[in-house]
Amino acid sequence: MNIKYHLILVFLFVSAVTDVMTNRIRNNVIFAGLILGVVLFFSKEAAIGFAVPFLILFPLYRLGFCGAGDVKLMMLTGFYLGLDMLLYCLPAILALSLFFIVAVGAAEKRKLLQVEIPFAVPVFLGVIPSILFFQGGFNG
Repeated sequence: MNIKYHLILVFLFVSAVTDVMTNRIRNNVIFAGLILGVVLFFSKEAAIGFAVPFLILFPLYRLGFCGAGDVKLMMLTGFYLGLDMLLYCLPAILALSLFFIVAVGAAEKRKLLQVEIPFAVPVFLGVIPSILFFQGGFNG
C-alpha cells in the first residue's frame, strides 16, 4: 500500500473542509504535511514537485489571482505526488476549478474574474482520479 497517496488525500481533505468553512487554507495543515513528507518521503522528485508549483503560482498570487494558501497547497501536493503525477492531476484540477468558478459566479451573479472559490476542493477532487487511474489505485 502506498501510504503517500493516503496521506496527501487526508491533508487535501482537511484543507478542503477548512477552506469551505473559513475561506482559508490553514498553515498548520500545510506545515504538518510538509514536515511529515520531508521526514518520510524526501527525494529529488519531491523537491522538484514542490518547487515547480511555487515558480508557476507565486507570480499569480502576486497579481491577485490566487491566495497564498492555494500556492502552498499546490506545493504540498507536488511534494507528495512529484511533478509527473502533479501534471496528470492538473487538467482535472483546472476543469473542476473552472466548473466551481462558473457555478459560483452564476449563483452569485458575479463576473467570473470576481469569483472566489475554495480552491482546496477542486485540488482534492482532482487528485483522486489521477491516483486511481494513473497509478493503479491507492495500492499502486
